Amino acid sequence: MNKAAVIWDLDGTLIDSYEVIVCSIYEVTSKYKIPYDKITILNYIKNKSVQEFLIMISMQNNIDYKKIKNEYSNLSNMRTYELKPLLNAEKILKVVLEKDMMNFIYTHKGITTLEVLKNNGLIDYFDEIITSDNGFKRKPSPEALRYLIDKYSLKKESTYYIGDRSIDIECAKNAGVKSVLISTDEEENIDAEYVVGDLLEIQNIISQH
Repeated sequence: MNKAAVIWDLDGTLIDSYEVIVCSIYEVTSKYKIPYDKITILNYIKNKSVQEFLIMISMQNNIDYKKIKNEYSNLSNMRTYELKPLLNAEKILKVVLEKDMMNFIYTHKGITTLEVLKNNGLIDYFDEIITSDNGFKRKPSPEALRYLIDKYSLKKESTYYIGDRSIDIECAKNAGVKSVLISTDEEENIDAEYVVGDLLEIQNIISQH
């Protein structure tokens, strides 16, 4: 029997992490006297990714990418303890399990994902956690989602990928699963099947599975 599931992005979806990410990037850019303000950094990484931002500034300023990436990673890793769940994150994870559905994570974040989840008492809610260290092609490639679908015999019509960026929605569509966008911006032009401003609103969506 095919199963129903919710697959979660992490940063900005379950975990309130953008302040740490932006401050860490800002510290790196300030070190090299690269003139980016925090709002510009935030908008860029939400529309694209941290990796793309770091690649861009490394190329524009002739700085070794690995060096700048390591500096960013070291700074953000030192602040892992600051990362906390978004409002109602644990409540909605419980709701998913109560509906006899599975919880997964697919994030571009690295191995610190596990530390963040353990620190916040959330790790046991998930059947499997996929990070950048698993080596799948990056979003919007559906490779990681297809891996979960095949491994756990997930029913696509009852599988939801939930994230806060356009790249998450593209990933869901490419995998043939339902797309759910977390956003409070009414003017955001991202074509998701569902848009919610509060995580608990998701219970109304998954009740249809």
